Formats: sequence, structure tokens, C-alpha cells
Amino acid sequence: MKIAIVSDEISSDFSTAVEIGTDWGIRAFEIRGLCSGRVPYVSQRDIERVLQVKEEFGIEISAISPGAFKVPVDSAEAERHLEDMLPRTYELARRLESGLVIIFGFHKPKGSQGKYPSRVVELLRKAAEDASREGILLALENEPGCWVDTGRAAAEIVKKIGHPKLRLNWDPCNSLSSGGNPYPEEYEELKDLMAHLHIKDLRDGRYVPAGEGDVDWRGQLGALIRDGFDGYYTVETHYGPKVKASKRCLENLRRMVLEVI
Repeated sequence: MKIAIVSDEISSDFSTAVEIGTDWGIRAFEIRGLCSGRVPYVSQRDIERVLQVKEEFGIEISAISPGAFKVPVDSAEAERHLEDMLPRTYELARRLESGLVIIFGFHKPKGSQGKYPSRVVELLRKAAEDASREGILLALENEPGCWVDTGRAAAEIVKKIGHPKLRLNWDPCNSLSSGGNPYPEEYEELKDLMAHLHIKDLRDGRYVPAGEGDVDWRGQLGALIRDGFDGYYTVETHYGPKVKASKRCLENLRRMVLEVI
């Protein structure tokens, strides 16, 4: 099993995050935010520091998450993400020897009902085509408030687009908070589409340590192990204090894995 963590869940200072994380036995880090902001719009100094720390500690960069398409689908920002943010992210991914970039499924207006606009599929397909030319795999994350919010919605869109460079970053907690039924119902629909996994938990609307909330993580982890999922199992705590919370979630994850195997 390949365990990773979102680095800024420990610290926005990448060297601090890696020093602490490797002491816990983590060898892979997903990059989202650094001291100067969210990738790829960060300082050259931050990027050089990441490269230096990567070499010094011998770690892997499991994925890069620039926040692409967390905007309305009909906005000028959506076009900017496609034409500027993602190309910059692909360039950064190559420098960091990471082949996976996480994207999202566009904010939907409050109170929206019915099917996603055709423009969602159009832009996601274009992004997959661009990523393919760059040798990058995109992982579409289900996120509350987006057209792609539940596992079912994510699976439907990825299947509709049908591009080999567009897969899923499965987040059962996000699906649960969006009204989905992540495990076992949705998992059976999307398990063959997964490239990446985020692990966090929720109880009564508040983030809690993984395995202590309403997500059936023991069932989900057992199924992933049985089905041979070979992507990264990525801790994403979403609550604080950061170091204490990240360590608790990591310990819970390892305990649950031992229980299910």
C-alpha cells in the first residue's frame, strides 16, 4: 500500500511538512499549497525548495492539486484555468516527476437542479486531451458544491467522456457530505475508474479523525485492498491543529488497514 499525505495538511512550509512526514514513515506527498500560495502560482523560491527537499529526502510527489475548475463553468476563470493554470501545472509536474494532476468539476449555482451543463463535459474533455499531449493523467475529484459532487456524478461524467487520461480522485467523505452513499453503493460504480484516493472523515458536519466519523472507512479500505487498488491512499485531514490531526489520521489509517487485512 502506498500511503501519501497532502503536504500543507502538516505545514505550508514544504521542508517542515516533509521532515515531519518522513519521520512518520511517509515517503510520498501531494502538493496543493506552499508558503507563497497554491500551485502553480507560487514563487520560484518555493519551487526550488520543493526540488531541493525532494532530492534531499528521496521522496515522491504523488499528485499536484492546483484547484483547477473550482469556478463556474461559464466563467472567464474556467477558460483561464484551461489555458494557463493547467499548462503551468503540467510543466511543474514534469519538473517534480509527478504524472498526476487533480482537477474539479466546476461550481454549480446554489439551488441548481437537474443535469450538469454540456459545457462541463466539453471543458473536461478538452482538459483530458491537453493532458494527454503533455503525458499527464488527470484525476477528477468529487467535491461538494460542484457539478461533480458525489461518486455517482463523477463516475457518470468520466464514463461519458471516455478518455484514458481522465480518471477519478475518489473522496468518499466529499460524497457523503454531498448526499451520496459512498460505500458500498457508489464505490461499485466507480472502482474501475479510480486513479487516486483522499482519506478524511466527517461527523455531524465537522471533520474528525479518519475512521471516527460517518464514512465506512473500514469497509471501503477492505474493498480497495481486495480489489487491488494500486494508487496512493492520501491522508487529507481538513481540521487542526495540523500536525496533531495529521498524525492521528495516519495512525488511524494504519490501524484500520491492519484490522481489515
